[in-house]
Amino acid sequence: MILDKQTWVSMLDYNPISERLLTVRLAGKPRNVTLIQVYAPTNQATEQKNEGFYTSLQQVFSQSSKQDIVLVCGDFNAKIGERAPIGKFRRGVRNDNGKCLVQFAQANLLLATNALVRQHPKH
Repeated sequence: MILDKQTWVSMLDYNPISERLLTVRLAGKPRNVTLIQVYAPTNQATEQKNEGFYTSLQQVFSQSSKQDIVLVCGDFNAKIGERAPIGKFRRGVRNDNGKCLVQFAQANLLLATNALVRQHPKH
Protein backbone atom coordinates (compact mmCIF):
# COMPACT_ATOMS: atom_id res chain seq x y z
CA MET A 1 0.00 0.00 0.00
CA ILE A 2 1.32 3.41 -0.94
CA LEU A 3 0.27 6.49 1.02
CA ASP A 4 1.07 10.09 0.19
CA LYS A 5 2.74 12.24 2.85
CA GLN A 6 -0.53 13.87 4.00
CA THR A 7 -2.23 10.48 4.43
CA TRP A 8 0.85 8.91 6.02
CA VAL A 9 0.76 11.34 8.94
CA SER A 10 -2.81 10.26 9.70
CA MET A 11 -1.84 6.57 9.90
CA LEU A 12 -2.76 5.10 13.29
CA ASP A 13 -1.82 1.48 12.63
CA TYR A 14 -0.23 -0.72 9.98
CA ASN A 15 -0.61 -4.49 10.27
CA PRO A 16 0.79 -6.87 7.63
CA ILE A 17 -1.12 -10.09 8.33
CA SER A 18 0.26 -12.27 5.54
CA GLU A 19 1.61 -12.00 2.02
CA ARG A 20 -2.04 -11.67 0.93
CA LEU A 21 -3.58 -9.43 3.63
CA LEU A 22 -2.71 -6.21 5.38
CA THR A 23 -4.59 -3.52 7.23
CA VAL A 24 -3.99 0.20 7.55
CA ARG A 25 -5.96 2.33 10.01
CA LEU A 26 -6.20 6.05 9.31
CA ALA A 27 -7.41 8.89 11.52
CA GLY A 28 -10.45 10.55 10.00
CA LYS A 29 -13.31 12.88 10.81
CA PRO A 30 -15.95 12.09 11.88
CA ARG A 31 -14.76 8.44 11.89
CA ASN A 32 -11.49 6.61 11.43
CA VAL A 33 -10.98 4.46 8.35
CA THR A 34 -9.67 0.90 8.25
CA LEU A 35 -8.39 -0.29 4.87
CA ILE A 36 -8.10 -4.04 4.39
CA GLN A 37 -5.89 -4.64 1.35
CA VAL A 38 -6.16 -8.09 -0.24
CA TYR A 39 -4.54 -10.16 -2.94
CA ALA A 40 -6.61 -13.34 -3.23
CA PRO A 41 -5.27 -16.61 -4.62
CA THR A 42 -5.97 -17.19 -8.29
CA ASN A 43 -8.62 -19.61 -9.55
CA GLN A 44 -5.89 -22.21 -10.08
CA ALA A 45 -5.07 -22.29 -6.34
CA THR A 46 -6.15 -25.25 -4.26
CA GLU A 47 -9.49 -25.12 -2.46
CA GLN A 48 -7.62 -25.37 0.84
CA LYS A 49 -5.52 -22.28 0.04
CA ASN A 50 -8.61 -20.33 -1.02
CA GLU A 51 -10.55 -21.34 2.09
CA GLY A 52 -7.58 -20.35 4.26
CA PHE A 53 -7.47 -16.93 2.62
CA TYR A 54 -11.18 -16.27 3.17
CA THR A 55 -11.00 -17.57 6.75
CA SER A 56 -8.17 -15.10 7.44
CA LEU A 57 -10.03 -12.29 5.69
CA GLN A 58 -13.17 -12.97 7.74
CA GLN A 59 -11.16 -12.92 10.95
CA VAL A 60 -9.48 -9.61 10.02
CA PHE A 61 -12.81 -8.07 8.99
CA SER A 62 -14.53 -9.25 12.19
CA GLN A 63 -11.75 -7.80 14.34
CA SER A 64 -11.94 -4.37 12.67
CA SER A 65 -13.33 -1.57 14.81
CA LYS A 66 -17.10 -1.33 14.45
CA GLN A 67 -16.83 2.46 14.82
CA ASP A 68 -14.55 2.72 11.77
CA ILE A 69 -15.46 2.96 8.12
CA VAL A 70 -14.04 -0.34 6.81
CA LEU A 71 -13.04 -0.70 3.16
CA VAL A 72 -11.98 -4.05 1.75
CA CYS A 73 -10.06 -3.47 -1.45
CA GLY A 74 -7.54 -5.13 -3.71
CA ASP A 75 -7.43 -7.96 -6.20
CA PHE A 76 -9.87 -10.78 -5.49
CA ASN A 77 -9.11 -12.56 -8.78
CA ALA A 78 -12.87 -13.00 -9.04
CA LYS A 79 -15.71 -12.63 -11.49
CA ILE A 80 -18.97 -12.22 -9.59
CA GLY A 81 -21.18 -12.85 -12.60
CA GLU A 82 -24.43 -11.44 -13.92
CA ARG A 83 -26.69 -12.73 -11.15
CA ALA A 84 -24.54 -11.54 -8.26
CA PRO A 85 -26.64 -9.97 -5.50
CA ILE A 86 -23.85 -7.61 -4.39
CA GLY A 87 -24.00 -5.04 -7.20
CA LYS A 88 -26.51 -3.78 -9.74
CA PHE A 89 -24.27 -3.67 -12.84
CA ARG A 90 -22.33 -6.93 -12.88
CA ARG A 91 -21.26 -8.88 -15.94
CA GLY A 92 -19.77 -12.14 -17.04
CA VAL A 93 -19.88 -15.66 -15.69
CA ARG A 94 -19.14 -16.22 -12.02
CA ASN A 95 -15.98 -18.21 -11.34
CA ASP A 96 -15.03 -20.13 -8.17
CA ASN A 97 -13.34 -17.08 -6.65
CA GLY A 98 -16.46 -15.10 -7.46
CA LYS A 99 -18.55 -17.56 -5.45
CA CYS A 100 -16.28 -17.10 -2.45
CA LEU A 101 -16.32 -13.31 -2.79
CA VAL A 102 -20.12 -13.18 -3.06
CA GLN A 103 -20.48 -15.41 0.03
CA PHE A 104 -18.06 -13.22 2.01
CA ALA A 105 -19.80 -10.02 0.90
CA GLN A 106 -23.29 -11.32 1.71
CA ALA A 107 -22.22 -12.64 5.11
CA ASN A 108 -20.83 -9.20 5.99
CA LEU A 109 -23.50 -7.05 4.27
CA LEU A 110 -20.99 -5.66 1.75
CA LEU A 111 -21.36 -4.51 -1.86
CA ALA A 112 -19.01 -4.74 -4.83
CA THR A 113 -18.65 -1.03 -5.53
CA ASN A 114 -17.22 -1.58 -9.01
CA ALA A 115 -20.58 -3.20 -9.85
CA LEU A 116 -22.65 -0.23 -8.64
CA VAL A 117 -22.02 1.91 -11.73
CA ARG A 118 -22.63 0.94 -15.35
CA GLN A 119 -19.31 0.67 -17.18
CA HIS A 120 -18.53 0.58 -20.86
CA PRO A 121 -18.32 -3.07 -22.04
CA LYS A 122 -14.61 -2.73 -22.93
CA HIS A 123 -13.83 -1.99 -19.27
